[in-house]
Amino acid sequence: MPPEPVVELAVAKHLPPYFFKSSNEGIEQRIVEQAIQLAGLGGLKLHYLSYPRAELELASGTINGAINIPKESNVPGFYSDTLLYFQNVAVTLTKNDLTVDSIDDLANYRVFAFGNAHKYLGERFANAIKGKRDYEEFTNQFAQVTHLMSDHAQVIVLDKRIFIYYLRMYERNNQAMDVTIHPIFEPSPRHIVFNSEAMRDQFNRGLAYLKATARYESILASAQTLAMIEE
Repeated sequence: MPPEPVVELAVAKHLPPYFFKSSNEGIEQRIVEQAIQLAGLGGLKLHYLSYPRAELELASGTINGAINIPKESNVPGFYSDTLLYFQNVAVTLTKNDLTVDSIDDLANYRVFAFGNAHKYLGERFANAIKGKRDYEEFTNQFAQVTHLMSDHAQVIVLDKRIFIYYLRMYERNNQAMDVTIHPIFEPSPRHIVFNSEAMRDQFNRGLAYLKATARYESILASAQTLAMIEE
């Protein structure tokens, strides 16, 4: 028998609970893999790459697509329908009673955001943190949570599911303080950019099938029940 065809996709190196490199697990991994299977495209092989490297591999045809490349990046290719939505939020300690009703309010506080947030969160966010000496960005998002709990950061900015994941990890060995989540950002859709229009169209059909079942919502609900897997 011929080997099963494989769709080769690039994704960021480690993004729990969406992707866990050490186990090829995560809620987004499950959505992509099952949509590929339902589309009759075969199996899934993930390549854990930085975004610049993923763009190079996509352009060269070494991979079939890249996951979570924002449409705003203008990377050439064929973008899938929405896999799911990231919900970026601002998080504060409840005891500090800070007013964060809009993105503009962030200008008043010491803000620690995720890596490259100034590129991805829009012009209004970029203006709010422009020139701030008390603004930092972190690739280590667990560190954002520890800085918040120690009052080193007044506000942290990150995806809500990622925050809850790392908060649960923090609570393994520490007493967490109460937090307030401020939903000041619009939901951000996530896609796959393919280098083949035909593969994109076939994948979209499989994704539509998955979304029409209870399994899709079950995958999203599993975000915080996944095992805490660390590299």
